[in-house]
Amino acid sequence: MDSSVSIITAIRTASIQLQPHVEAPRLEAEILLGHLLGKSRTWLIAWSDTCLDDPQLQRYADLVNKRIQGTPIAHLTANREFWSLPLRITADTLIPRADTELLVETCLDLYSIEESVTVADLGAGCGAIALAIATERPSWSILATDQSYQALDVAIHNAAALHVDNIQLLQGNWFDALPANTRVTFPLRFTETKSQDGSMFCPEWTPKSTWIRILCTANGQPIPMKQHPHRPA
Repeated sequence: MDSSVSIITAIRTASIQLQPHVEAPRLEAEILLGHLLGKSRTWLIAWSDTCLDDPQLQRYADLVNKRIQGTPIAHLTANREFWSLPLRITADTLIPRADTELLVETCLDLYSIEESVTVADLGAGCGAIALAIATERPSWSILATDQSYQALDVAIHNAAALHVDNIQLLQGNWFDALPANTRVTFPLRFTETKSQDGSMFCPEWTPKSTWIRILCTANGQPIPMKQHPHRPA
């Protein structure tokens, strides 16, 4: 990328470079530049003739190159939206997938919003599932655990940023952090798969501590879903 390049030109160039490597090159090019500039995609369109300086172009090129090399875009931007919630993401947490919103929907359908329910998410990572349920069901009590202190720190940050107060974030190895009356109702187990765009379960970008996700309810009622291998949350 040369100096005195406009935003629209930089995005077009990055899109061409990304095209062989990702499913939505234009979208990812815009996301990366928006992250770099601290601007929305709407702003990029409105100010598309604005020129980028040399340091900005170099940092943008570095981000694009890292994406081409396979670094997940969520790790490059430290952000991922899940259930319309903006979440902080790091290399210590699993990247939330849109498909996992089905798990949230299924859990929400089990009980009415007025009922008093306790739900536990073991191996919560960034807290995506637990926080989605907590925001939709303020009357429910949510327990979210993770053995990793680093992952738990990310979940704590996300809970604070979203002002969620009906969730407890607990450090521990699976059941060790849970109350004695909590029963497992539905375990999800995943095997190693690899994805070109980094959105699927890639062992090289996924902490091994997040390879198993278990959702529980305190009264032991099962969640009626089929097991989905290769569907990490």
